[in-house]
Amino acid sequence: TSLGEFLHHFETAEHLHLTSSRLGSGIDNDAFATRFPAFLKLCHLELTGSLPHDDDTHGNAVVSAVARILGHAPNLEVLTLFFKAPLRDKPERYGRLYKEEEFLNAHHLKYDRDTIFLETPPDQLLVPCLREINLVNYQGGGAQRKLAKFLLGNVGRLEALYCGFAEGPLWIQNKFMDEMRGWAMC
Repeated sequence: TSLGEFLHHFETAEHLHLTSSRLGSGIDNDAFATRFPAFLKLCHLELTGSLPHDDDTHGNAVVSAVARILGHAPNLEVLTLFFKAPLRDKPERYGRLYKEEEFLNAHHLKYDRDTIFLETPPDQLLVPCLREINLVNYQGGGAQRKLAKFLLGNVGRLEALYCGFAEGPLWIQNKFMDEMRGWAMC
């Protein structure tokens, strides 16, 4: 059975949690669009998956996938995106002590001010009822930033935005907060 056929079992769901190894993988495919069900009663959607820093090429695909899902859920009120963290290398240990540099460099936040963002798709793809967006374990890679910009730039009446950052320095978190404020204000 295909994913499209499987999802038809959940057409009447009000809350849905989808997990994949790579966020939005395969849903951006046009062939999949014809088999994707309409979720007319869906109010809360949680998507979980990885979206690595070095995967800038996947940014357009994940935006297309999320736009496709939003287009099939006209009554969606709450969207939660949980970004899985990349696997961490095990730090060297000396007895029970870690090197100070290992703690300072063990975070997942990455800020690149030169990231180039795509143009956002037209407004008709958006859900008019969407009022809350939750970005959990946001790491700030190019693909995650493209997706956040798309969502924040195309939501009409956002009442709440929650962004839980991955471990990292406060100055990077502040940069991301400023960036998101700018996208939400446009």
